[in-house]
Amino acid sequence: MRALVLTSSPKEKEYSVTQVLASQFAKGMREAGADVEGYDLTRMNIKHCMGCGACSTVTNGHCIIKDEMTEILYTKFIEADVVVLASPIYFGMLNAVMKNFIERLFPYLDPKQIAKGDMVVQNFRGPFPKIVAISAASWHKSHAFMQMSAYLKYLFDDKLIAELYRGNSDAILFSPVYADKKDEILEAAFKAGEELAKTNAISQDTIEKVSQDLDDLEKVVSLHNLNMKLSQEEKVTIQQYIKNRLHDHGRVLPKSVESFVEYVELFFKPKGEDTDTDFSAQFVFNGDEKKYCFFDIKNGKLTSSMEKSPTADITLKSSFETISAIVGHKASLMEEIMNGRVIVKGKIDELNRVGTYLLME
Repeated sequence: MRALVLTSSPKEKEYSVTQVLASQFAKGMREAGADVEGYDLTRMNIKHCMGCGACSTVTNGHCIIKDEMTEILYTKFIEADVVVLASPIYFGMLNAVMKNFIERLFPYLDPKQIAKGDMVVQNFRGPFPKIVAISAASWHKSHAFMQMSAYLKYLFDDKLIAELYRGNSDAILFSPVYADKKDEILEAAFKAGEELAKTNAISQDTIEKVSQDLDDLEKVVSLHNLNMKLSQEEKVTIQQYIKNRLHDHGRVLPKSVESFVEYVELFFKPKGEDTDTDFSAQFVFNGDEKKYCFFDIKNGKLTSSMEKSPTADITLKSSFETISAIVGHKASLMEEIMNGRVIVKGKIDELNRVGTYLLME
């Protein structure tokens, strides 16, 4: 089997879920014996279709534009048994780079129209490769790929043999919480390529593993919103934010008390022996203006507030920067206590729980 893999994400490979999925898919095909060649469309000189129609009436299926589409990709495309179109979703549709490539396939369309019921269709000239679609989007799979899927089915009909879609894609890059799910998804993408190379088809079970839900949707959306907030606080682009998270093994450095509270709420998870243990903790942040946050754990459930509570079992006083560094694994709670940068009052024996459940140590 000869396969051509075309990607259209402008992001660096390791920070693009679409490219990571396509890479795993191509690896699976290669290891199953397929001859796989790949091109990054964002790095190629592919001009826009001019709509001149010369390919229909003058040159018999040959585009008159001189660029890398005519010099390289037309031949590679038509000689392939399978072509993988891997595009991210931008604003509800495959991106402009991939759309431009698809529009330049017009020379392969027979100019003769056929009336089919209330539709007009045109067949492709001669042999045409099978198409596999791969895409990732930060929106949920239930609606993120509707337009792309409908568009590709309309164009390629039965030539479109498989679609691999990964919704809520940023969550698997942002958070170590979903590391196991990420591994399952990438293994499924590899298996999909392997299956296609061996059987000319991809099982529905494998497709569903690629698109599986990561978690309760509200939690995934909350994670997305928190990371958007944190990137805004850091004043960096999303791609730079992801780079920072991967460099720090997924740890975050909250820039505000509000973000710290949201982070704790999102990732709080009691251990088995502590699910019935109650404790509460007050944080007092020093600075020009004192700020507070309060956490109360009862029966394994956490509630929080931005207020001062006189009933806390344990109180920690510190600068916000020190607590943020502990959350981000740039410092340890016990070292900061020994150095005097964190002052503890109340039930000292609750420190371990504070470190585990509230500071994510």
